[in-house]
Amino acid sequence: MPVLGGAMAGTGSLMASQNKELWEKALKSYGQALRQLADRKQDPTKLTTLDDWFFKTEPKKDKAYLVKVMEWKLTRGTFRPGLLQKVELNNDEEVRRCFATAYELLHAETPSSTKALKALTALQGVGPVTASALLCRTFPQHVAYMSDEAVLGSGLVKKASDIKYDMATYTRFNSMVISKAVELGGHWTAEQVARALWAHQKLAAPSSTKPEKGVGKPAAKGVKKSIKKT
Repeated sequence: MPVLGGAMAGTGSLMASQNKELWEKALKSYGQALRQLADRKQDPTKLTTLDDWFFKTEPKKDKAYLVKVMEWKLTRGTFRPGLLQKVELNNDEEVRRCFATAYELLHAETPSSTKALKALTALQGVGPVTASALLCRTFPQHVAYMSDEAVLGSGLVKKASDIKYDMATYTRFNSMVISKAVELGGHWTAEQVARALWAHQKLAAPSSTKPEKGVGKPAAKGVKKSIKKT
């Protein structure tokens, strides 16, 4: 299926491009990519509703927001059994305290996204990826959401199995998309660059029109559930 005016020949081409029109088209294609992904799920409206909530409502700094962001993350990305239940174990007071610390670090004269993310990873079930989702809406210039697709699109790694969900990887990825946002200028933020990469990667993937199998289903009997935080 041709998209972006035929300009998606190779997923790595976008990150290397300085063509602002190409980047604008990639960002605008986010809705198309999301709908294609939603159509492959058992309940398409769940993803579209959660995504609409994520990008259009004001971010909060409490446990309820943490839980719903995790639900969005697991619905749009890789489903990890047990992870939602793990973040639900967090105490609301502790969640608010960690958010306050993270916000203070990003409001500082010299913002530190790495330190801010580390403050949130003190919470149960919250790794660098989830922490980036919790902060990217409020601090889009400094924090990008690290999806697998955006990492692959950035060229940081060649294949998904090479992605490490640690702070070092996040720091490198975030630095790359911040630099690209500065290069593009105008309205561009790190969060928008990452979102454009996600859409570009999703629409270029051969499996973008194939239905997903077993999404959201419980693990088969005898299969150990992974609840490693990301």
